[in-house]
Amino acid sequence: DWSSDVCSSDLKYLSHANNLKKIFFKIMLKDRLDLIIKELGLSGRQFEKECGLPPGSYSSISDGVGANKLKQILIKYPQISLDWIIMGD
Repeated sequence: DWSSDVCSSDLKYLSHANNLKKIFFKIMLKDRLDLIIKELGLSGRQFEKECGLPPGSYSSISDGVGANKLKQILIKYPQISLDWIIMGD
């Protein structure tokens, strides 16, 4: 049984690493959306309006982006790759 070989400090490290990965992902996603907005010549609020997002959606992206928000962005801007927004590919 592998679980007997895993100590609590290992689990804390894995949990911490996973949290850092999530934070890094959110930052990178926000950076990519910033690039899109800059390329479009829009403010964050204009971007929200064009995509039909509620006020404050863009500024709260660092808290995460749900599938519905991504869908609204991609409907408005189908030329943007979902893979690129999410993964940078």
